[in-house]
Amino acid sequence: MSNPTDGVQPEVAVLGGSGGSQAAAGGVPDEAGEAVLPRIEEPASFRDSWWAAERRGDTPPDLVLEIAGMAWAHWGAHLPGADATWVAAVVGGYRRELWLWLVGERTWEQALAGLAGRVRRRLPG
Repeated sequence: MSNPTDGVQPEVAVLGGSGGSQAAAGGVPDEAGEAVLPRIEEPASFRDSWWAAERRGDTPPDLVLEIAGMAWAHWGAHLPGADATWVAAVVGGYRRELWLWLVGERTWEQALAGLAGRVRRRLPG
């Protein structure tokens, strides 16, 4: 019998080390010395409200501001030398890939892993 949480990654590794994003449990460094950031749940309600506004002909909520706010709220304390403006700039540079999640061409896990890697590569200091 399989566990319903098989394959679910509770955290995303993004700090330190030289490898890409890797999962590690409990927020402790893995063997490569990478720290981990909490996983951000898929913002399905945001995606739904974005599409509802689009269908009505209204201006949809800003994708970058929404994801940047979530990233800062979940990861800010784990990003030494960064601030909310820095996070917003990094997320803004990842706009096209987030759009692919929004339109269903990428899963949230793919988008989140890519964003985490982008944060790791650009972390100040």
